Amino acid sequence: MIDLDLPFTDTGLMIGDFQNLDWMDFENLKNDVMIGHTIGGKHIILIVKFMMQIKKREFKNFLQCFVWEPGKGKNIWRGHQGGINFMEIDNIMTEKQFNFLSSLTDHNPGVIEECHRPVETSYIGKLIGTPTYWRRKKAVEIIERNWIICRYDPRYKMCGDVLMHNIEEAREEYLTSLHE
Repeated sequence: MIDLDLPFTDTGLMIGDFQNLDWMDFENLKNDVMIGHTIGGKHIILIVKFMMQIKKREFKNFLQCFVWEPGKGKNIWRGHQGGINFMEIDNIMTEKQFNFLSSLTDHNPGVIEECHRPVETSYIGKLIGTPTYWRRKKAVEIIERNWIICRYDPRYKMCGDVLMHNIEEAREEYLTSLHE
């Protein structure tokens, strides 16, 4: 289920063709996943930024828009030709596409499969997520790397403290074994 309580982007007064989204300023979108609507609320627009991992440190950026008409059913979203799409949607999203999109909008990564109907077959098997997911993943990797350095490099106090603790623990075990 796509959360309609997502951050709101002001689509402003539309100038131009709604179908092309030529009126939207994509560069100034503040969040990775946002909701907007047309004047009068006839259409709800879901705008999502994605990053697909091409290689270990190489990514391709996407910005895909989806449209929903209130009253047409909660899961009946349509693709929109505006933006840079990774997923092909002829008319209405399939259930697998909808579930994949729902997971991605919750900042969970996903592997693109053929059933998601990617725009290019080379996208199949690639990991995709929102920029928030990739920032969090990078932060975790930095923390893990620095933890290992701090834990095992003798120049750091923590390494010395752990070493002294281990020596003391071994000494206590040895002394206890002598008294048994």
